[in-house]
Amino acid sequence: MKQEVLEKNPREKLKAEKHPLDIIEELPKIIKQGYENTPEEDLVRLQWYGLYHDKPRMGYFLLRVKVPGGILEPRQLHVLGELAKRFNDYAEITLRQDLQLHYIRLEHLPEVFERLREAGLFPVGACGDTVRNITTCPLCGLEEKELFDVRKTLYELENFFHDPENREYFNLPRKFKITLSACPYHCNMPEMHDLAFVGTIHKGKEGFAVWVGGGLSSTPRLARKLGIFVEKDRVCEVAMALVELWSEEDENRKSFVKARFKYMVDRLGVEGIRERLLERLSFRPEELEKEPEPVKRYFHTGIGRQKQGGFYYFGIPVQAGRVKGSQLLSLSELAQELNLSVRLSQRQNILLANIREEDLQRVKEVVKGLGFEVDVSETRAISVACTSDPFCNYSVGPAKDALLEILDYLEGEFGRLEGISIGVDGCPHACAHHWLNDIGIQATHTRHPDGSVETTYNLVLRGGYGKRANIGKIIAKKLPLERVKVYLKNLLLSFKNSGFEDFHEFLNKKSDEELLSLMEGKDVMVEVEKRLVKVRIFGPLTRFSGGLSEVELSAKTVREALESLEREFEGFKGRLFDQKGELKPFVKVFLNEEDVSYLQGLETKLKEGDELMLYPALAGGAPSFDELELHELAIDFEDKTPQELIAWALENFHPRLYIAWSGQVEDMVLLDMAWRINPEVRVFMVDTGRLHEETYRLAQEVEERYCIRIEVYFPKAEDVEKLVGEHGINCFYKSVELRHLCCHVRKVRPLIRALSCIDAWVTGLRREQWASRHNIMKIEMDHDHGQIVKINPLADWTERDVWEYIKRNYVPYNRLYEKGYRSIGCEPCTKAVAPFEDPRAGRWWWEKDAPKECGMHCSIETGGFEKIADKLLREARDGDKGS
Repeated sequence: MKQEVLEKNPREKLKAEKHPLDIIEELPKIIKQGYENTPEEDLVRLQWYGLYHDKPRMGYFLLRVKVPGGILEPRQLHVLGELAKRFNDYAEITLRQDLQLHYIRLEHLPEVFERLREAGLFPVGACGDTVRNITTCPLCGLEEKELFDVRKTLYELENFFHDPENREYFNLPRKFKITLSACPYHCNMPEMHDLAFVGTIHKGKEGFAVWVGGGLSSTPRLARKLGIFVEKDRVCEVAMALVELWSEEDENRKSFVKARFKYMVDRLGVEGIRERLLERLSFRPEELEKEPEPVKRYFHTGIGRQKQGGFYYFGIPVQAGRVKGSQLLSLSELAQELNLSVRLSQRQNILLANIREEDLQRVKEVVKGLGFEVDVSETRAISVACTSDPFCNYSVGPAKDALLEILDYLEGEFGRLEGISIGVDGCPHACAHHWLNDIGIQATHTRHPDGSVETTYNLVLRGGYGKRANIGKIIAKKLPLERVKVYLKNLLLSFKNSGFEDFHEFLNKKSDEELLSLMEGKDVMVEVEKRLVKVRIFGPLTRFSGGLSEVELSAKTVREALESLEREFEGFKGRLFDQKGELKPFVKVFLNEEDVSYLQGLETKLKEGDELMLYPALAGGAPSFDELELHELAIDFEDKTPQELIAWALENFHPRLYIAWSGQVEDMVLLDMAWRINPEVRVFMVDTGRLHEETYRLAQEVEERYCIRIEVYFPKAEDVEKLVGEHGINCFYKSVELRHLCCHVRKVRPLIRALSCIDAWVTGLRREQWASRHNIMKIEMDHDHGQIVKINPLADWTERDVWEYIKRNYVPYNRLYEKGYRSIGCEPCTKAVAPFEDPRAGRWWWEKDAPKECGMHCSIETGGFEKIADKLLREARDGDKGS
């Protein structure tokens, strides 16, 4: 591997220094030294054995148990049930047919791993840069209408890619997801996989079409079709070839963010991938003229016949994928008694199979007696939610509870719902497929001026699986859950009254504006009669109108029309007028295609039938981008220089753009780069009142050298007085919770005020700084600060790159670095570190069991900060003073 890759991608460096599979040999030592003394890099390596931090990251873990194809023997289910019961009587079924346990500590792992190993469920390769759990139809081998049984092929793939002897397949550029099935319903969702083998019959032979490059997260792609037919006994060779051609190319390892297979398919195209694949194969696949299509959408819910005469399956709905260990134990006992097969489905459900007809009623009664709601609507049975709160470090809001609340509300309004799937995600990573479900819901944050956090949701429509496969679109943004429920009620009511039988057809016949209007409950025709002037909103400005590109309103002047926009749409508030009441520079206003600046400006009179048009300014403006656009831009800028990214940021957002400055060497690099592009660049800092004297001296030097004024934000005096009065001047030494509260008062709240008045900010975050920052994107949506844009130009720089720039360009820097400091914050909370220590070991140096984050960089892309401060603030407000 090239040295450039190791330097630019800290994830590759982590794997090169110690193969992640080898961490299992060090487990006794890790347990003995304790979680608090374990390097973060080693905790990342434990992901290869299915382990992730639970939130808050203070010693508890999620364990993902890999279940190939979701197929379980009763004895295996019994072991999983025992473990789940031991760990808080709780488990979760995932959309990849895994089972997740929580509340596990390091000292539990030897026993847990031994139990799983004995059951044939040892989770090697469950997570990390590996081939993830290989999925299939949960009824493979049993489904009455399946084309053929794929289980033999499934286990060939499983035994090859998850054999620890094949170490090279445990060091892939990133995760790789494979599915295969001959289910006529495509219930395994092949369109969202890196590699899908889709069952078909070609010239009388059983085999598969091959689809590649699917994937969701924040840059969704549907799988693309190679147009080839592969017989069953050739599947493993094809899978090996595709994984190897992706894994062996250093270009796919330069950036962890850009490492997914879908980006290679983007770069080379279908023909390029196909050509490279054929060069590696020992045979020539036949051309496939017609790709297989599902006969309909069906996820094996309820009771159905199997291909084996006289036997049935029972799809048990497991709402939001939550299940108790005691329930799993009882199901395992029932399965063992009746010789049943157990399957986990991609809709987070459990299937019992091989049920004799005479046992059906008893099985149903037993399952119902265990607390499962068996007679539910199809919508309730097939809707899904990610792990989210309270466990997932990336989550910015609850998903499972939100899903159940939405379902309860809608069924209270309409009764049973059929034929519509809902997917709720707690962040943009799309583990619950909010891009593909009929209704997708994604949590985000709205920050209020007082520092409080409100979870809100983006609403995604027009997504689909199978014949309706499509990436959905965000139609409404930042809705509180109560409004989400009302919006969906109005949408479904409109659908039921529309005369359409198909929900997708109904959605696709409506424009974004019409859908939003329907959800808001507006009668468009009545409104038109009351209004005089048509206002058309173009490009990214529609973000501020909730997606609407055309509205009607009553106004006598241009000023009155714009004031009406600010009153009617929360997004426009404070964005159109400056403090003098003049139009802000980021927007251009035209009346009947003539610039109002050449008329009477804002006082230009309007008459009925006039058309007012709002455009983003070509320069000096502050346009907005939706999440898909931002993440696609992040991929485009991944190979470009920091200067190019900063130039783009300045061109698109200045003057509503801040460079974050705290006296760190990265901040000096960014300031110098930005100043050379635009000397009027805006820089801000948060002065906590406890910074190092050297930091203040550097701030003065910066202002004098660059002829700029650093805009300083302070914590509010009353907040600091209350903090100190209640907890003491140095309360941060007492507990992790109080340290987070101190950071919240002195850092986060001033930061929120600073970011409330801009549209984008630039930070010095680097992937090398901390193992949990490996997936920082160069451009991301900052959900924690009102969905503004966060730009990290130095994400792929090393510490050496930073210092080379400083020295080459004679940039001033904080003199604390000459005293052994490598990460600089508040004076009591920062100290120098030894050359061999982690740079952030000097931050909150007395803490041994908490993430080295303060909350200023808590974007979901980093998965860093746990909002313990919010909990304390709520308790203080509600009168509960518990620590």
